[in-house]
Amino acid sequence: MPPRAASIGGGGGQHDLAPVSAGHLPRPADRQIVPPMAPPVIPPMLAVEPTVVMQPDLRMTNNNMPNIGAPTSSLSGNSLGNGNGTGIGSGDGAGVGPGSGYNIGGGPVHIGGSVKAPILTYSVEPEFSEEARKAKFSGDVQVYLWVDEQGNPSHIRVIRGVGMGLDEKAVEAVRQYKFKPAMRDGKPVKVDMYINVDFSIF
Repeated sequence: MPPRAASIGGGGGQHDLAPVSAGHLPRPADRQIVPPMAPPVIPPMLAVEPTVVMQPDLRMTNNNMPNIGAPTSSLSGNSLGNGNGTGIGSGDGAGVGPGSGYNIGGGPVHIGGSVKAPILTYSVEPEFSEEARKAKFSGDVQVYLWVDEQGNPSHIRVIRGVGMGLDEKAVEAVRQYKFKPAMRDGKPVKVDMYINVDFSIF
């Protein structure tokens, strides 16, 4: 399985001059009502907890520091980052870190919740390898991939293979697939997903 936190999403700072300083992360939420902000001079009458937009299955190191920031930063201060948006870091969006959109980093997001799965619109039958054909071998190859905002597959790799040359044939087939992109709030988003490629001899 791919390491989730390293490969997911996007984030954004708030036009600060300095990079993000050390601190704890705000609560992850699917929707952001109040973005993280520098501590107010006058405490608010009705406090609403700030959030960053991250999916709940992401696991990140956190700490008990009093100020909001990035747990991995070594800088002191109250900077939420030099990016754009309502998140934390150098990116553009409501998440954490570089990249754009939400979640962490700069890769795809998970399907589920407000993220609707892409729809396969074009596929090809995978070819059998000569070795598998002679042996009359059948099996399923599980493939991991990203589907971008245009519905194109990338970052294709075999997660569970069967050998006999079929793993390579599965990747060749998936590379030709086309999708209607995944959607979040009516906008296409890049997602990661798994596909089983079936090799059966009838």
